[in-house]
Amino acid sequence: MLNLYLAARNGGALDLEAAVAFLQAEGFVGDAGADGEHPPGPGVARLFDDNAHDELLPAELTFEALRAVDRGRATFLPEEQPVERFRTPRCTLCGDDVDLDDLDRALAEIAFRPVGRFGYICPSCRSDLAVSDIDFGQPTVVATHWIYLEGAATSRLSPRVVEALGRAAGAALVVVPEIPDDDVDEWVPVRQQRRRPGKWKR
Repeated sequence: MLNLYLAARNGGALDLEAAVAFLQAEGFVGDAGADGEHPPGPGVARLFDDNAHDELLPAELTFEALRAVDRGRATFLPEEQPVERFRTPRCTLCGDDVDLDDLDRALAEIAFRPVGRFGYICPSCRSDLAVSDIDFGQPTVVATHWIYLEGAATSRLSPRVVEALGRAAGAALVVVPEIPDDDVDEWVPVRQQRRRPGKWKR
């Protein structure tokens, strides 16, 4: 199972109220409970892409809960996925591995400093990279607002639905998958080898 974040591609704010209203009107989610979580609605299967329908059982075309999140501070997404679970973050210019210890510290500080003040100096090519320019091997984003889908069987959401949801929310969206703790070994091999450390410039 996966957790999915739907956030603005540029990391900007979203109209979360309008986004949730769209999801409810289309039958993708039901009314929020006392905890603010929305259960799947009767039309939840239409949230997923056609190829997901071909490969998954109808009972798998759903999720456990949906939340609209306004964090109020910049947050690296996927929020709960440790850096060693990415498919070897790399420098986008030379392809060398990024030092995970330095990367982990920098990502933890994003909430307290402007994102633009962080730069990774690659130990191989000496290029100064912004956090957003590092290739994590999967979609990532730094955002303050997002829609969070917990416990989905696949990240293959319908592009038409994601586009329409983005129009309702006021920004083009990116779908960011997150691998829960109990599925790490099944989905992503844990990285064993680390390369020469780089340095985060502030």
